[in-house]
Amino acid sequence: SRAIGEGLDGVTHFFNAARPIRHRDPGLLAEALVHENVYCEMISDLVHLLPETIRMLVQAAGSARVEMITDAVPMTGVRDGEYGNIVVTDGSPRLHDGTLTGSRWLNDRDARALISDVGLDPWDVFRMASNTPARHVGLTNVGDIAPQYRADLVAMSDDYRVLFTLVDGEKV
Repeated sequence: SRAIGEGLDGVTHFFNAARPIRHRDPGLLAEALVHENVYCEMISDLVHLLPETIRMLVQAAGSARVEMITDAVPMTGVRDGEYGNIVVTDGSPRLHDGTLTGSRWLNDRDARALISDVGLDPWDVFRMASNTPARHVGLTNVGDIAPQYRADLVAMSDDYRVLFTLVDGEKV
C-alpha cells in the first residue's frame, strides 16, 4: 500500500513471479485488486495464468482495470524447437530449467482463448486489449470508436479471426 500511496498505478504481469496473497499478509496483489486506480496487466496466453485465475482477476478488478498483454518474444509464431537458450515446447518458450520466458501467441489468438476457453464476454476482452491499456498510459484518442478518435481498428470475423486492420483509417 505504500507503493500505491506513492503513485504506483499498475502491476506488470499480474500473479507471475509475485509473492502469493496471504490472509494475514496480503501483499501487493491484494492491494492492487482493492485500489480502483491500479491497473492489472495479465499475460493472456492461458499458460502464464490458468482460466480460473483469469476469471478471478477479471471479476475482482473488472475489464476497465485489467490489461490484456501477449508478452510476445522474438520467437512468436515459430514452431516448437530450440532457439539459442530458449526451448519452445507446446507453444511455450522456456529457459532450459523450465522457466517461462514470454509467450509466442498474439492478441487475436489470446482473445479467442479468453472468449472460448475462459468464458469471458467478448466486449470485456476487447476492452482489455484496447481501451484499458490506452487509458492506463494516458492516451485519450485511441481505444474506442468515437468522434475525434483515431481510426485504429481491427476487423474480426464472427469467430474472432482478423480480417483486416486500419491504422488511422487506412487499411494496412
